[in-house]
Amino acid sequence: MEDTERWNLARLEVDLGGVKLLAFHGSPASNRQVIGADTPEAELEALRGSSAATLLAGGTRTARRCARSRAGRC
Repeated sequence: MEDTERWNLARLEVDLGGVKLLAFHGSPASNRQVIGADTPEAELEALRGSSAATLLAGGTRTARRCARSRAGRC
């Protein structure tokens, strides 16, 4: 599998009837980057990049779970 094919599997943008979802492993920028509850809002916006997504869903191989709202709470 080519690296570009792996990247396409690691990041997916979907329109869910008016809500745009950006799903990824790690972060939108890298499947090896970890986003945590303490990741600053400015960094999250930068990672989102040019995506028009209003909902971001990601995961990593850490044991920490976090559902973070725009208010920054887990």
